[in-house]
Amino acid sequence: LTRVRENGESIALLGGEEEERSGIDRTFAGVLKRWAMLAGQHMRTALVSQGSSLFAPVVPVLLCAPKFLDGSMSLGQVMQAASAFAIVQGAFGWLVDNYPRLADWNASARRIASLMMSLDGLERAEESDALGRINRGETKDDTMLSLNNLSVSLDDGTAVVKETEVVIQPGERLLVAGESGSGKSTLVRAIAGLWPWGGGSVDFHPGKRMFMLPQRPYIPSGTLRR
Repeated sequence: LTRVRENGESIALLGGEEEERSGIDRTFAGVLKRWAMLAGQHMRTALVSQGSSLFAPVVPVLLCAPKFLDGSMSLGQVMQAASAFAIVQGAFGWLVDNYPRLADWNASARRIASLMMSLDGLERAEESDALGRINRGETKDDTMLSLNNLSVSLDDGTAVVKETEVVIQPGERLLVAGESGSGKSTLVRAIAGLWPWGGGSVDFHPGKRMFMLPQRPYIPSGTLRR
């Protein structure tokens, strides 16, 4: 919904209302399904928890009633048995009563564990000597940008660009083309210095600055003067 709100004018101009509405309906249907599953689970938990607490005081009295009627148990013994049954029932019901808290704790622990695993994997990739690093330097003469034996690899070692040799002079234009997933965006990240894994070097003119235009436009929030 946030994406639709941000791109509402473009969607209206291009007539994409039906496609966006169908996508939102599918996503919202998934939300409703999960909400119904959550409500059903809460209902079952409440039935078990509240139902056992309602029947717990009655069951021991019914079980002890025959012995009380034939005189083998006194009223005090019946009350003691009922109290002991309630204590045991409360101990067994602890898991059911605390099931929502345990579920929340499990979900939080899974999220934290996933975050820690991702951070540990990134740290291992940064400290590992198995993957090379792209060097950055300065060009000579009037060369604006040069890629010297540049290789770009993923953090698992898969190479997306191999041994590229490119020299770009002032005023020269270069188009990088390829299929989706061939590594064009990763190459641009490597040139910008955002992707360190690979080999070779990326050299810039020492007296110039590079402007990188991202795929999605970005303007900081603020006044026109700012």
